[in-house]
Amino acid sequence: MENQLKLSPRLLAAARQVRRGAVGADVGTDHGYLACYLTCHHVCPKVYASDLNRGPLEQAARTVREYGLEGKVIPLLSDGVQELPLDEISDIIVAGMGGDLILSIVSDSRLRSPEKQLVLQPMTKAEVLRRGLYKMGFKLYRETAVRDGRFVYTVLTARYTGEKREIDSFFAQVGLLMGETEEERAYLNRVLSRVEKKLAGIRRSGSGETKELEWLAERIKERILNGKGERNPEMDG
Repeated sequence: MENQLKLSPRLLAAARQVRRGAVGADVGTDHGYLACYLTCHHVCPKVYASDLNRGPLEQAARTVREYGLEGKVIPLLSDGVQELPLDEISDIIVAGMGGDLILSIVSDSRLRSPEKQLVLQPMTKAEVLRRGLYKMGFKLYRETAVRDGRFVYTVLTARYTGEKREIDSFFAQVGLLMGETEEERAYLNRVLSRVEKKLAGIRRSGSGETKELEWLAERIKERILNGKGERNPEMDG
């Protein structure tokens, strides 16, 4: 049965960052595929599959019944993590949302524990998510770039350290991605394109300072060209 359950590349990348043996929570579960995959493949003994809306939750419940996972995958109506039994859950997955929305979900103070792990897959505004995580005292431990259809996304793993700090614009944009793989370079090129587009707009209008964006564009180009580039201090520890 487990071989019949297929995930999209971005959800599969998220599943691979969940710790084996963890009780999981798939926030915004939609059809429940990720939650069912984690239990079918014996990654998690139990996963809470939560959603804000009853429609997707009913679809998730049908998926659970289809794979005979009653008692292992628990559909739960919840706005973000509000209704989840977080004292029982160690790995929280939030995938397929904008970075700003993900940030609002993981701002729940009950997640500020070094024993808990966040696995996050933003569709947009990853830089907002990275910056916000560090401001709240989280640290990134892993990033994976993954191609899904025409686009390349990143999957972030973060844990709470309690050290709240600002990160610079370069790390906010590229995170732990070192340009070592084709997917990482494609992601970095997409980021560079956005920066250069913004820079060109400012130059045309003459309405702002360009020095910071020029510095940022050059740093991203170096990361792409060098493959590994200079070692990011966040890769240590």
